[in-house]
Amino acid sequence: YINKTSKLVDLNTFGLLYYCNLLSVPFISILVFLFELDSVLKYPYLFDPSFLFVFFMSSAHAFLLNYFIFLCTSYNSPLTTSITGQLKNIFTTIFGLFLFGDVQLSSFLISGLSISTLASLWYAFIK
Repeated sequence: YINKTSKLVDLNTFGLLYYCNLLSVPFISILVFLFELDSVLKYPYLFDPSFLFVFFMSSAHAFLLNYFIFLCTSYNSPLTTSITGQLKNIFTTIFGLFLFGDVQLSSFLISGLSISTLASLWYAFIK
């Protein structure tokens, strides 16, 4: 859909991403105002420079992730984007398992991760 829409409206990937995000701002603003505003204003580190740095870096990473997903979808099929998303999820799970030291390995955790990983690989294979 992204590839077809970009040709129809004569916008590149960045332009499509810009307009999609711009159109979502009113909805997100309403949701934040109704449900999150009080919590955000009461957050004690809201104006702390360390928090602001990490928040803006996280925002930049989210922007890049969305941009690369749009770029991948515009150059490839949605199926390819879906399969690369499944592979990303597998790598994220493996990195998270070893990167954070507080994970306690149990047979239940290992079997759950194995089932989800095998299901992701199976989905990629049949699609």
